[in-house]
Amino acid sequence: MVGKLKDCRYHDENSSLYITEGDSALGVFTRSRNSDYIAAMPIRGKIINALKNPIEKVLENEEVQDIAKACGCGILEKVNINKLRYGKIAFAADADPDGAAIICLLLVLFYTLMPELIKAGKVYWAQFPLYEVSANGKNFFAYDDEELEQVLKKYPKCRYFRNKGLGEMDTDMFAEAAFGENARLVQFTMQDAISAHNMLDMLLGKRNAERTEYIFENVDYIYIIMEYCQGGDLFSYL
Repeated sequence: MVGKLKDCRYHDENSSLYITEGDSALGVFTRSRNSDYIAAMPIRGKIINALKNPIEKVLENEEVQDIAKACGCGILEKVNINKLRYGKIAFAADADPDGAAIICLLLVLFYTLMPELIKAGKVYWAQFPLYEVSANGKNFFAYDDEELEQVLKKYPKCRYFRNKGLGEMDTDMFAEAAFGENARLVQFTMQDAISAHNMLDMLLGKRNAERTEYIFENVDYIYIIMEYCQGGDLFSYL
């Protein structure tokens, strides 16, 4: 037994392991999946950063050990892709900034410990919608704010609500988003992994000058002021 792994019955090219965010998401995965071919296991929020920590500390991490055991193909120089227990490894997290950080950390972890899996096209991102929409008697999804804007232009009288997280989704809607014919399962490439590696290294590593430049070029300080200073009345807080 591997941690909280909810394993599938068959292990072949048609099977998938979903590494998901939290026990609540694991619960809805378990209720929605085809247990013959879909396995799921949770992690507790943001997994250890394989860039920021020494490799010895990464390998001592219990969640990292559970992931390695579930995959079954070994790590580092001992990786044997022929022993991988699943046809696909998919990362699943909430459709918000924290979820994006989790996906990035998982990708860097696999790039560090099992890059052969990414090279072979075995690693995926299971994208989940930020909004559920009802229009003209049909239910469908919008995956981000831009997609929602397009939906509102087409269906100005539609009803929609924002998903709080994977664990809060209705079981039927979750099954459609995760396993339906329109499910979004994006295959990671080595270029994706290298880009994620470089971004984390710049944001969390010792490249101070690059990090400062990136923050000043990309952080919207006006948004921060409006968000955290109640309408932008900054002077009342000085």
